[in-house]
Amino acid sequence: MKRAEEAGRRAGEALQSEKRLNEAKNRFIFNLSHDIRTPMNAVIGYAGLAARHLDDPKAAAGRLERVTMAARHMLALIGGLLELAEADGGAMRLNVAPQVLSRVVEDAVDMGRSLIGEKGLALDLDLEEGGDAVMIDANRFMRAVGSLLANAVKFTPRGGRIGVAVKRLAASDAGWVRYAVSVEDSGCGMEPEFVKLAFGAFERSETSTRSGHAGTGIGLAVVKRILDAMGGTMTVESQPGKGSRFTMSIPLKLADRPSAAPLAADACAPEGRGRVLVVEDIEISRLLAQTLLEEAGYTVDAVADGCDAVEAMANSPEGWYSAVVMDIQMPVMNGCEAARTIRALPRGDAASLPIVALSANARDEDRAQSLESGMNAPLAKPLDIAELTAELDRAQAARSRRLDASAPSLSAGRAPRQAARQGKRLGKALLQALPKMEAPILPGPAAGGIPQCSLYRLPSRRSPCC
Repeated sequence: MKRAEEAGRRAGEALQSEKRLNEAKNRFIFNLSHDIRTPMNAVIGYAGLAARHLDDPKAAAGRLERVTMAARHMLALIGGLLELAEADGGAMRLNVAPQVLSRVVEDAVDMGRSLIGEKGLALDLDLEEGGDAVMIDANRFMRAVGSLLANAVKFTPRGGRIGVAVKRLAASDAGWVRYAVSVEDSGCGMEPEFVKLAFGAFERSETSTRSGHAGTGIGLAVVKRILDAMGGTMTVESQPGKGSRFTMSIPLKLADRPSAAPLAADACAPEGRGRVLVVEDIEISRLLAQTLLEEAGYTVDAVADGCDAVEAMANSPEGWYSAVVMDIQMPVMNGCEAARTIRALPRGDAASLPIVALSANARDEDRAQSLESGMNAPLAKPLDIAELTAELDRAQAARSRRLDASAPSLSAGRAPRQAARQGKRLGKALLQALPKMEAPILPGPAAGGIPQCSLYRLPSRRSPCC
């Protein structure tokens, strides 16, 4: 009898739990629709205003800035949804590397400084730490800190205060150190009843209609899942009308040394920046990437799929391209297949050529597939030209270092290198004339060459090889 009653009680609790979850999901879908339509309304409205008043550049620039802000808010919503889905599916994999924790936190704070300044908030930083290098997924942890910081900014009124602190709590003989990273604010605070639910997916204390703050209620849930993956915990102290403090406690293994600092975007850019091959099947995205890269100082060739990219590489002299920017999901031959094929080409620059993935596929497994196919770095759309040019510069600098390390001494190798430079200049001069011709002067399939597509007309003819 007792067993039956216990089973009935558990079944009732499970039913109520499922009912609460379904209610939360329904609220989430309703709120998400509202919170996506709100920035979309701003994008469409301000873009239209800017287009109608191009005769007033200052006003148009202000309206376009609002378009950018609204679009970034939508991107944050999409990113949060993706991370939550990955975590629920057990797909959150950490990519750890040696980093100094205080620098990781400071980088996250730096990304939010503009929002803090715009709202007139005071910022207190307390980054007391011994400077130890620890093994950490810096990108994931920056997102966690950034999410807490964004919440603090959102719910703190103008003139309020935000504090961020890093403290070293304890160390073990086995080489592990526990740290506490806290984000506190002097904002509206939370009711005790909501604090218990704050880390559940889809939970919000109020809708954005009532609170005036847009959001889906998934930010804290994503933070919780990142901490779970890192073996950390979270505590919350909050009082309505006085503010909140979120403290993350994480165990991190000490590393031998921190990884090298990223190179500045312009620190290693070659003169003229070089020639980049853009591979993108969507015309509007292809034109955008080409225009932004040309404005950044690159010469750009653009093709519509992986088959055309392979042909462009095979039909060009060695060293013609300094990098490839590759979409992943394309018809005929996708980006991963194209990258593998380019790496296998019988030419001296095939192994060292930087290939940067730029794709709307932003999951961890998508990034892993890009790297496994031979690409150097996976970047997620929408295109951030500063991020892309910095990655291209880093990849080109690394390539130059590898080539320099494998080159013969100056006295032994000066003449061959001079001859190679002269041959490269001649090759460039010949190929620059090719667009004026009906088709490249290259051996056809019957002569043992690669079947040709036009590299200068889009869409291209499809080759038998693809």
